[in-house]
Amino acid sequence: MFDFPIYSPVQQITFNVPNGMELFIKRDDLIDPLISGNKWRKLKYTLQRAISENKTTLVSFGGAYSNHLLALASASAKFKFEAIAFVRGDEIQQKESEMLIIARLLGMKIIRVSREEYKNKQVLFDQYFANNMDAFFIDEGGLSAEGRKGCEDIIDELDQEYSDIFLAAGTGCTTAGIINAIERKNLNTHVHTVVVHKGTDEVKEIINKLSIFNQLPVTKYQLPVTSISILDTKERYGKHTPELLKFCIEFQRNTGIMLDPIYTGKAMMKCYEWMNENQGTSAKILFIHTGGLMGNIGKLEAFLPYLT
Repeated sequence: MFDFPIYSPVQQITFNVPNGMELFIKRDDLIDPLISGNKWRKLKYTLQRAISENKTTLVSFGGAYSNHLLALASASAKFKFEAIAFVRGDEIQQKESEMLIIARLLGMKIIRVSREEYKNKQVLFDQYFANNMDAFFIDEGGLSAEGRKGCEDIIDELDQEYSDIFLAAGTGCTTAGIINAIERKNLNTHVHTVVVHKGTDEVKEIINKLSIFNQLPVTKYQLPVTSISILDTKERYGKHTPELLKFCIEFQRNTGIMLDPIYTGKAMMKCYEWMNENQGTSAKILFIHTGGLMGNIGKLEAFLPYLT
């Protein structure tokens, strides 16, 4: 339905990989400069549904540095939708973020709301758009059954089987798609999902709701086919440690592959911690790069003290 060919190769990483292990990276960050990574995966079938329902206005939600909102703004311009975003938080009193400026350059309209108002997104949508038959609700981060389906495509594109998969989790939607596809294809793969945004219990609940294992506990599946571990970074969304920033810099300088300290940096750091803790065992690992590199815009000053 969309004329939007993607490019997402799998590349091998040799930097500091323990003997007996192989590390590969699925480069979803290369799909598009703005509609990158799992942002496109979660929008693809959502936009198809909007078209099938004759909707022309896409309404979504996020913070001042939301990669999802930026991707939505770009996709809306490309596929001829109107885009509107509710933006939350104390930042509504502050200088406009670079991400929102770019989104506005692409035509997105911004509605600023307090964190309290933001808590009930459906109420906000109904307050502004209940009588607008052209408006289409898209949850924060692209969270939906359509978003999960789009993330299943990641596994379907692979031509090899991996013992372990690592990825970052914001809402858990991408993880649900990954485990659904692994179970459907009967792969013997362990998924390590690294929580970087919502609380771990909330991510588990979303994975539980969207995955085919929707009646099972999610802390750690031990099933005949698929197993899943939920890893907590301990730092909440947008927070970082000096160790994380230095890790991102070292990885980037030795591989040429950019990370960000919000999502992919935390997940890759956990991947390396796991490899080092399990030295002496064999593993063929795939890291899914979920994009979002524009998030580095809000972290440039944080990196400065560690640049030499």
